[in-house]
Amino acid sequence: MRLPHRSVRLRVTSAATALVCIGLAVAGVTTVQVLRHSLASDTDAVLADRLDELQLLIADGQLGEVIEATGRETGQLQVIAQDGSVVAASPGLADAGRLDAIDAPPMGQEHSDTVDGTLIGGRSGERFRVVARTVPSARGAMTIYGVTSLRAADRTVGHVTHVLAIGLPLLALLAGLLIWWVVGRALAPVDAMRRVVDEIEGTELGRRVDVGSNDDEIGRLGVTLNRMLERLDDATARQRLFAAAASHELRSPLSAIRTELEVGMTYPDRTDWAVVAGESLTFTARVNGSEVLVLEFLDGILPSSDREMANALQKSLEKQGIKFKFKTAADGFKLENGKIKVTWKSGDQSGVEEVDKVLVCVGRKPVTDKLGLDHVGVAMDKKGFVIVDEHFQTSVPGIYAIGDAIGGIMLAHKAEEEGTAAVELMAGKAGHVNYAACPAVVYTHPELASVGLTEDQAKAQTEIKVGKFPFIANGRAKGMDETEGFVKIIADAKTDRILGAHILAAHASDMIAELAVAMEFAASSEDIARSFHAHPTLPEAIKEAALAVEKRAIHM
Repeated sequence: MRLPHRSVRLRVTSAATALVCIGLAVAGVTTVQVLRHSLASDTDAVLADRLDELQLLIADGQLGEVIEATGRETGQLQVIAQDGSVVAASPGLADAGRLDAIDAPPMGQEHSDTVDGTLIGGRSGERFRVVARTVPSARGAMTIYGVTSLRAADRTVGHVTHVLAIGLPLLALLAGLLIWWVVGRALAPVDAMRRVVDEIEGTELGRRVDVGSNDDEIGRLGVTLNRMLERLDDATARQRLFAAAASHELRSPLSAIRTELEVGMTYPDRTDWAVVAGESLTFTARVNGSEVLVLEFLDGILPSSDREMANALQKSLEKQGIKFKFKTAADGFKLENGKIKVTWKSGDQSGVEEVDKVLVCVGRKPVTDKLGLDHVGVAMDKKGFVIVDEHFQTSVPGIYAIGDAIGGIMLAHKAEEEGTAAVELMAGKAGHVNYAACPAVVYTHPELASVGLTEDQAKAQTEIKVGKFPFIANGRAKGMDETEGFVKIIADAKTDRILGAHILAAHASDMIAELAVAMEFAASSEDIARSFHAHPTLPEAIKEAALAVEKRAIHM
């Protein structure tokens, strides 16, 4: 992902504001034209009424031989020519001569026009509206004219034009400010991330390393780093370059299914699933009565988890109707009539399972191939992980890396802690990540949460003591009807220091934090056992398991 330049906001605002200005200008011109046309139409209607009156007088023979104007005082009828050639009806016009300069229309017709005052004997620069009509009279055809000054109409149009000249720029300015604000809100996340990158950019390299991600974790990390950098006093930390990357799933023979089927979270009433699990089991439970089959290459689920806890979870899932095939490899798939036929092989046996959906989860790999790290000489291993030292610095001084990009436990909260430690180290302060106290959760039902060593790992290192307590004996679990599972605490037999802890239960992900904090402070099982735990709560089972390390559990 390439972060856009900050001038994007200016360019977008300028372009949008220009379009608004063009639109307002067109609207202003159109308004003036419509107003002029409307005023002309109103004037023509008034003049037509005057011509109707004059035409009646002519028809009655009342204007036979009159040569001079009549009605000059009222301004209604002003010029009458003998021979019936020209007669003018001019409301509001003091003088209107030489109307014969205007072309007469054919008999029974009329036309209107706007003329300059000099054409009809008026003042130069003043505009007049003239309506001409040819009518029959006692001496033959007679052309009568309705004439009026457009001074008032022009004054009205002028006022409107002045208002538009002032108002439209103000509207354009307000629109530009509004667009600037809207674009700023839309680009706020990008601007925040860019500020982070700018603050920790390596000036000695003179370039920026792109930040790659396939989800929102990098955004959360950027905000965290930005807040930390604002609090740092060491200005040199702001001249470092930081590279981080997320990860995506490993490919498998069934990965192509993603391009042909949509795997969503809305299912029919009954859907048959095949779950291809490699390094970890990610499918949670049966959904809406669906049949679920798990194909596992190893001899059990969750190989990195405590074996007793993993077996207990497997039994729970099997009770829910999930089926397992161990030591089984998925070879491929075929789509037929809306179904997926998954071929599998287990030793000398092989078979085909027909299902509706397939969930492939065989591991993850880092997204580092498009960061441009090779251009600046950052060293990576054969799997694409960035190689860093104990300060998270890469092979190029000033460039740091954290998270899935450097391997290890590929969890979001692990990356956050590494980001915190890396920035602290950049500032010359103490930064440290205790990977032994990093919790992990399998979000099934019940959940399986763990921190520290498994029982087998602990036994391989030292003599141990183990305490367990089931939730069937926990009052809160009974009240919630969530009695499945238990807590398991592993402690050093000599020092009583907690080496590992595991919880299989509803809300295990919420309860594991207590044990992670305990391990961070090198607590003993007795420390947990002698600490208050509110009653009735699920964490009381943790206290009882800690008591059970010394075989002192109370409610068993």
